[in-house]
Amino acid sequence: MRSSGKPKLKKPVLVAGWPGMGLVAFKAVSYLIEHLGVEPQGGLDMADLYPLKSVSISNGLVEEAVLPSSRAFVHAAGRRGRDLVLFLGEDQPVHGKEWSVSNAILDMGSGLGATEVFTFAAMVTQNDHRARPRVWGCATNAATVSTIRSAGVGLMEEGQISGLNGLLLGVARARGMDGTCLLGELPYYLTQMAYPMASLAVLEAFVSITGTEVDLGDLRVACETTRAEIEAYLDQTRGETPAAARASAGGALARDEAQPPADDDDDEEEELIN
Repeated sequence: MRSSGKPKLKKPVLVAGWPGMGLVAFKAVSYLIEHLGVEPQGGLDMADLYPLKSVSISNGLVEEAVLPSSRAFVHAAGRRGRDLVLFLGEDQPVHGKEWSVSNAILDMGSGLGATEVFTFAAMVTQNDHRARPRVWGCATNAATVSTIRSAGVGLMEEGQISGLNGLLLGVARARGMDGTCLLGELPYYLTQMAYPMASLAVLEAFVSITGTEVDLGDLRVACETTRAEIEAYLDQTRGETPAAARASAGGALARDEAQPPADDDDDEEEELIN
């Protein structure tokens, strides 16, 4: 991990995010970086960690290959909430590097004084995009579970979270660190588009739990714009069969997602996503 020096922080929280379904985690961490006063803190040396998936072509010329970026920042809140260490990765690492990437990020956070980790993810359900997304959470110990429940967050009692938005917490637990994942509700037919409503929901819960002071107004505006775009798109597909409309809107699932257990006895329960 490249570093720009060791800033003085007071009991900071490490917050990390990578792309996944709905870009819930990526957009949430990006928003914090863009709307808080932050200082760069380096990033990962990525040559052996991140995949090169394609190259761009312009006017018949192949452009230079560029690795996905990974960036770290610090936010010194002073008396306005918790200090933060923020890490944002543009892509998931190559298979087999998850453990080393997780430990590198946790080493960076621990070196700056962090003993607590937050990540975000999506929970795919039958929810309608016009409804307010619910938020679930899971944690690395019973005390932290009590904390998220006290904030009004539903408990994800079992299931799986794939990708580093989940795996980072498993490695954090092995290191004895407190960790929480907040999962925002994502309609099953919108898994292939950015869904800021879920990012807003998890950030509202994060603010409630940590006391972080950040203006979420711009994200609320983005949510209204996205809702209008969804409605316009669905108006165009009303003549299609339900299966065709869902395929057009959703497409194949991305690889970072919560997988709660199915419950055939309750149509309102969240569904298993494979």
